[in-house]
Amino acid sequence: MRFFFYQPTDSEYFHVALLFRVVEENDPRWNTAHSFDVGRTAYVSMTDMQQHMTNLAHSSLRWDESPKIESLETYKNIHNTYGGMGIKVLSANGTAKATIALDKICETLATLDGALLTPRALWEFQHFRLQYHCRVPNFNPDAYP
Repeated sequence: MRFFFYQPTDSEYFHVALLFRVVEENDPRWNTAHSFDVGRTAYVSMTDMQQHMTNLAHSSLRWDESPKIESLETYKNIHNTYGGMGIKVLSANGTAKATIALDKICETLATLDGALLTPRALWEFQHFRLQYHCRVPNFNPDAYP
């Protein structure tokens, strides 16, 4: 599972975290997105997740890895990473965390678009980017209700 979150200090509304969870493509949740107390969850294929991870691994982010599997915070107790956008990757092997610097959020997130082949997940990711005033060419806000 991958988790993105950042709450700008000058924001007029709460920015919901975005999560990606892996499911089989024959799972009814695949290519859907739902809101939970931990954030907006988009369901992707293992291929999407692996490609997304490969792209993140090739970025200039510095990762803090731990064998401890952390739990996800809810909107009630989530901690903001004031130095930038927090990324948390949870797996059976532990937790990895990184921070995208404030001035690199749009640039870094844009490089991850190509990894998402699941249409709804890509739409959710691009919509998430728009919340941070990132430029998202050809985004159709009406593609999903």
